[in-house]
Amino acid sequence: MLKIFLGLIIAVIFCFDNSFAQLRLGLSGGYALPTGDFGTINKNGWGGSASAKYSLSDRFALTSNLSFYAFGSDKDSIFS
Repeated sequence: MLKIFLGLIIAVIFCFDNSFAQLRLGLSGGYALPTGDFGTINKNGWGGSASAKYSLSDRFALTSNLSFYAFGSDKDSIFS
């Protein structure tokens, strides 16, 4: 866990916004609190996302996002 945390710190340090950059990369992490029926089955979760933006011109850009979140479970199986 410490290696992941240090890796995220290093990524943040090297990903400062540069207004003239053609390619921008981003990382984020989060803590999720389930609600409703989903919250009765699952515990709190964690996750993160990575994003990329490639500027084609001043008005157009290509973007991509990848996210992952994992939740713990209060029960052995959701079907029992």
